[in-house]
Amino acid sequence: MVDSQGRMSRRWLWRCLLLACVAVGAYVLWDLGRLWVGVWWTGLLPDTRRWASIGFLHGVLIAYGFALVTAALASVVSARRLIRARRRRERRPISARVLALSVATLLGLAMLELGAWGFAVWNRLPPPPPRVPPKVPEARASGELVLLVLGESSAEGQPFQPWFSIGHVVARQIEQSNPGKKVRIIMAASGGIPLASAVAELEYQKQRPDLVLLYAGHNEFQARWGWTRVVNYYADDAFQRPRNGLSDRVGDWTAFTRMIRDAVDIQRIDQPPSPKEIRALVERPVCEPSTRAALCRLFARELESIADWCDRAGAVPIFVIPAGNDVGFDPDRSILSPSALAADRAAFSRDFLDALSLERKDPKQGMAAYRQLIDRQPGFAESHYRLAVLLQADGKFDEASKHYTLARDLDGLPMRCPSEFQDEYRKVAARHPGLVLVDAPARLSAISPTGLLDDYVFHDGQHPTFRAYLALAEDALSQLRSRGVFGLDRSPSRPIDPSETASHFQLDAAKWAEVSRRSASFWGRLGVPRYDGSARFARGARWLRAADAIEKRTAPEEAGIPGLGVNPPKLR
Repeated sequence: MVDSQGRMSRRWLWRCLLLACVAVGAYVLWDLGRLWVGVWWTGLLPDTRRWASIGFLHGVLIAYGFALVTAALASVVSARRLIRARRRRERRPISARVLALSVATLLGLAMLELGAWGFAVWNRLPPPPPRVPPKVPEARASGELVLLVLGESSAEGQPFQPWFSIGHVVARQIEQSNPGKKVRIIMAASGGIPLASAVAELEYQKQRPDLVLLYAGHNEFQARWGWTRVVNYYADDAFQRPRNGLSDRVGDWTAFTRMIRDAVDIQRIDQPPSPKEIRALVERPVCEPSTRAALCRLFARELESIADWCDRAGAVPIFVIPAGNDVGFDPDRSILSPSALAADRAAFSRDFLDALSLERKDPKQGMAAYRQLIDRQPGFAESHYRLAVLLQADGKFDEASKHYTLARDLDGLPMRCPSEFQDEYRKVAARHPGLVLVDAPARLSAISPTGLLDDYVFHDGQHPTFRAYLALAEDALSQLRSRGVFGLDRSPSRPIDPSETASHFQLDAAKWAEVSRRSASFWGRLGVPRYDGSARFARGARWLRAADAIEKRTAPEEAGIPGLGVNPPKLR
């Protein structure tokens, strides 16, 4: 008996030891496996990651459908067999087990649907305020200042990242005014993200910053939906969403399948449209007007959330109102009034193309034709843009600026921050006196030779030139000086030397050539979503020629691109 108990005790001990080893091994595999998978996953090409993710999601959808159909059929068949067996007073243990398993599977799928519905409802609720990280005594003891940079690609300095950005200039000027003090930059900005992602970044901060630089607003639409997305908009619309995969064919039959489809859509966001895809002159918008208004209200709440977080953290917020290239970036989609029927849209397209042809022969008559088209359909962005081009050529810059702005704001696929979103920055600044507001549209217009937001201050549709970034940094520093914070004296600051700054950040010929190639890539990708992308493709080709010329020792200022280089001509 004792031996038996002893053997049982030893067996129990060995089982516990084996279980502990399995648990430790599983934890090690999980911890190391996550690191390995993360390194392996990030090493894959973007297209490979995208299609692997979509394939996995489609696999989940197939498994869901198989489990649903199999469990439903098995429950019916096994229930019938059990009913017959009961009448015959027979035992059917296998049928009973199959029925129990099928019912459990159906209950599990029902819980999955309930969870998907709850997740969708939870996503529509306003998020809680981001927490404020604690102060770090070591950093305060050393006198180190922390600058947190939030936002999109312009915040990180595209196309100059990671060498140069507004944050780099601000940090350097503070250091020069405070010998021995170090400003550490936490670059939490990332290309292609909406403002919501910037708010989410606040939750990951481990240290309380002294300054927070925010530059976001261009991606509020393109970061949520792919470039090919359209909605039923016109009164006679019966447009059907393209069925490009399993998730599109299944659609939003249930809450869970809708969640899978939305996840697949997210994976497709950064996928450019196929060059074979033809866009129409008269298009549909990427979202309904009510959705656009809701996004603007969400944008306002998110701005307020970041400003409030800065107040609670004791950090000085620097908000940059995003400006875009109004002159050089034509609208992606132009739309008519929702009441325009198919025949009206076709007639307007013909009249617009006639005006475009007339413009090339006689600009004055073309200008009159565009004014008539605007009277007929004031919401058609392309008419405003073509009229603005002719007005600029005629020297009427103020009126041209008005129509360039309308062309940007009426774009059915906004890729530049619309005016109503820019206004939310100004409203938040009015409620937070300590906020430093850099009005990029006004500041960059002031240094442009034409007074317009054009190629002299933008390399592409969204990203400023070197001198434009420098001007925005000077504006922020001037406001900081006026408040006497961070050791900056209140005396008027002298303009920052562009040549010395470029030398400090080592912007040599190789980097200028890379800047040109990145700008060429922007124009090449963005030529596809337009009904006529030839002008954008031509811009991309000019940027590639500029990159080749710079690599052959041509100065960036002489490469044939307005605004390129350290000291481009004509800037104010």
